[in-house]
Amino acid sequence: AQFAPEQDCINAIPVCQMTYNQPNSYIGVGNVPGELPTGGCLAANERHGAWYIFTVAEAGFLNFLITPNNLNDDYDWAVYNLTNHSCSDIRFNLSLQVSCNYSGQRGITGTQVGATQNSQGSGGTRFNAPIPVQVGETYVLYVSNFSQTQFGYTLNFGTSTAGITASGKPFACASSIISRTSLRAIVTSNDGGS
Repeated sequence: AQFAPEQDCINAIPVCQMTYNQPNSYIGVGNVPGELPTGGCLAANERHGAWYIFTVAEAGFLNFLITPNNLNDDYDWAVYNLTNHSCSDIRFNLSLQVSCNYSGQRGITGTQVGATQNSQGSGGTRFNAPIPVQVGETYVLYVSNFSQTQFGYTLNFGTSTAGITASGKPFACASSIISRTSLRAIVTSNDGGS
């Protein structure tokens, strides 16, 4: 089977905007299976998912919501700190996992002010605590489609107090900073020209 490149951490989608719409879900686990750590909260391991990458440009709290296009779907997720690490380190270094949610509840999931846990098993709630982040740190988010349906989801970073910029693909959108302070994308100078 042929898989989409972003189903592997090394080809994670750079986060370039507050909202990312994924109209259809992925199939399979990508070309590099077994990327998730043993002992992490995603008990089903990789499951029809995709990876997203970003670097912190303004310190604060990372918040995001994953809203299934079909609210009866169950999406799970994990965030890993890749600062000074590579994707291949995730599998063998559980300490890179900073937040993970494997709740069996269907519907919207993510991080939310008022939530207190940073890891939820199948019996947990759909929401984890906001993630404190510092300037220069790089993170990847893995979104897993436990329901294995085709309906997709929307990923929204709009309630973050941190600013993030795309990382990992220098020409994709690395010159844009998503800033909660200004509530708009700020385009910074790009030494590479147009």
